[in-house]
Amino acid sequence: MLNQIENVENFGSLANDFFVNAPFGIIITSSDFIIYDANELFCQILGVKSKDIKDKSLKLFSANKEIFLGIQKCLLCYKDNYTYNHKPLKGKMRFACLDKYSLLCNVSISFIVKSNACVRIIWFIEEVSFSDYEIIDKSFQDFFECFFYDDPMISIVVNPIDGKIINVNPSAVEFYGYSRELIRSMHIWEIDVHGKKKVQEQMESLCKIRQRNFHSRHRLFSGLERDVYVYSGVITLSGGVLLLLHVVDDTDRINSEVIIRRQTEDLQRSNSELEQFSYVASHDLRQPLRVVFGYISLLEELCNRIYCNNLKNIDDDLYKEYNEYMFFIKNAVERMDRLIVDILDYSRIGRRQNIVDIFSLYDIICEAVFDLNPLIQETKAVISIQDNMPNIQCHKLEIVRLFQNLIENAIKYRHPDRVSIITISSYGDIDKYVVCVEDNGIGIESCHFDRIFGIFQRLHNYSEYNGTGIGLAICKKIIEHHKGKIWVESTPGIGAKFLFTLSRIGKRSPAPTLLC
Repeated sequence: MLNQIENVENFGSLANDFFVNAPFGIIITSSDFIIYDANELFCQILGVKSKDIKDKSLKLFSANKEIFLGIQKCLLCYKDNYTYNHKPLKGKMRFACLDKYSLLCNVSISFIVKSNACVRIIWFIEEVSFSDYEIIDKSFQDFFECFFYDDPMISIVVNPIDGKIINVNPSAVEFYGYSRELIRSMHIWEIDVHGKKKVQEQMESLCKIRQRNFHSRHRLFSGLERDVYVYSGVITLSGGVLLLLHVVDDTDRINSEVIIRRQTEDLQRSNSELEQFSYVASHDLRQPLRVVFGYISLLEELCNRIYCNNLKNIDDDLYKEYNEYMFFIKNAVERMDRLIVDILDYSRIGRRQNIVDIFSLYDIICEAVFDLNPLIQETKAVISIQDNMPNIQCHKLEIVRLFQNLIENAIKYRHPDRVSIITISSYGDIDKYVVCVEDNGIGIESCHFDRIFGIFQRLHNYSEYNGTGIGLAICKKIIEHHKGKIWVESTPGIGAKFLFTLSRIGKRSPAPTLLC
C-alpha cells in the first residue's frame, strides 16, 4: 500500500504509470467526494466503465458513513491548521457492484494539497482476501451463535430448499419438547400442521420477499397444537440462503380474543334482549295498569253517583271506607306505573342513539328548569345559576334529565321552615369541570352518602316523600356514562351539595344569575 503523498504538484509520468498499472484500485475525488478519475482495476471491481462514474459522488457506491465522517474531520483539521499531521486513514468499506452484490474492500486514504490549497483525496482499494473473510466469518459466527443460543425467543434455522431444520436454540427445545438431536433431524412441516406443500410454498415466498411475519400453528412433542406468530428473515451465505424463524407462542392471546369475542356477542345478545324487555315493559306491562286504572276511575264515578242518588240508603262509614280503598288502589297503580317508567329510563341510559355534541351548560339547565316550572311555581322555590357557565360535550337529553332529577330532589326534600333556594355553580380546569347543585333543604346523614346512589334506595317512607328510589341512581349512571363521577356533601338540617364532573370544551356561556 502507498504511503501518504503530501504537497505534490502533479503526478508526473511515473505517478501516471503507477495509477494505470497498480495492482489495486485507485480513485481520485474532491474534498466533497466527487470522483475525478478512477483506474481500470477499480472499474473492474465495481463492474462499471470509467466514464460512467466520473463526476459522480462516491457515496452513491458505498454507504460507509464512518469513513466519510472521518475524512470530513481531517478536512476540518486542515482548514484550521493548513497541515495534515496524521497517517493515512485505513479501514474496510463495502461497495455496491453492478450486479447488486456487496463487495468488502480494504481502503487506505491519502490527501494531495495542490499549490492553490485545493484538496484531492486518493483512495487505494483492495478486495478483501479469502483469509480476511475467514476472520470476519469466524467473528460473525461467534457473535451469531452467542445471540442465537442466548436468545429467550424460540429460534429455528431452516433450509428452505428441503425444509430441513438446521439448528434450534434451547428456547425451541423447551417449547417443542423434542430433544435437540431429534428436532434437528426433522423437517419444518413435521411441526407445522399445515402440511408439506403449503409450507414449501410459504418458504419460497419468504425467500423472495426476504422478510415476512405470519401466523401459523405448530405441533409439540406431546401432540398439543399451539397458535404461533412467526418472524422470519433470510440469512445469505456463500453456499446459499437459510431461513431464520423467531417463533412466539400466540395461543393465550388468540384464546383471549376468542373469549372476548364470545363475551361481546353474549353482551350484544343480552342488550338486544334488554331492548326487547324495554319495549314489552313500556307497552305490554303498562297496558294492564292503564286498564285497571281506567276501570277503577269508572267504578269510583259509578259509586259516587249511586251515593248521591241514594243518600239515605248508604252508610256514611261504608262510603268513607270505600273511598279509602279506592284511593289506595289508585295510588298503588300510579306508583307501579311510575316505577316501570323509571326502570325503563334507567335501563336506557347510555344505550340511546343520542348525538354527542358541544352544548351550553346554561341552556341545558334552563331547559330542565322550564320542564319543572309548575313544581317551582307551586313551591315558590328559587333557582340561582352562576354567571359564565361552561360549554360541555355531552348527550344533551341525559344531562337535562340529570338536572331535572337533582333540582326535583332539592325541592322535594326542602326544609319546612324556609323557602327552597337552589344554587347551581361550576368551577374547574381546562379538561374537567365540577358542577355543584346546592340546596338549603333537610340534608343527609354522612352514613348515607354512598347508599343514596343505589337503585331502589330510599331514606324516607313513601308516606313522607313519594318517589321510587331510582332518581339518584339514574344521575350516577348518566355521569358514569360521561366518564365523570358524582358525590354528595351535606350537613343535616343545613342542606346538601351534589357535585359531579363533566368534560368541557370552548368558552363559557354568559347567563343571568336568578330564575324563579
